[in-house]
Amino acid sequence: MQSTITAEYFRRSLPSTTEVYHKEIFSTENLENKMDFTLNIASEVEDMLKSDKIVREITDIAIKQIDRIISNKELDYVANLFLSSDPEIEGLRELVISIHVKEESFDERMEIWDLIDSKIKEEIEALRGKYPDDTIQIDNIDKNFVISIKPF
Repeated sequence: MQSTITAEYFRRSLPSTTEVYHKEIFSTENLENKMDFTLNIASEVEDMLKSDKIVREITDIAIKQIDRIISNKELDYVANLFLSSDPEIEGLRELVISIHVKEESFDERMEIWDLIDSKIKEEIEALRGKYPDDTIQIDNIDKNFVISIKPF
């Protein structure tokens, strides 16, 4: 199966260039996934991706690692990219990638999560070397970057 990527934003109307723009952000031609998947992006995250190269690069790293690892497991998945806030902690906003996979085993999902988390952490560390002037921003994004994995 060929990878399909759709940008189903959490809003009513989509610009006609959404899919093209989305593919340009994440360089999807380099994704390894041979299974079907969907990436849903909230409109407020889309705005961040357009305006902030560090957020865009960290998100790109995450999407590629998620795709590579889940592709190796030959699983279909859906990923949602959105911002989350905690009403009890003023000002806290987390960038969340919520992954839904066709895998019932809790242990297998946790193994996938561990692999994804460790690979992303390695690449974020390399990013600190690439952008030494932006390490505070990278640290702030890293500390508020959440990945969850759930079954379909």
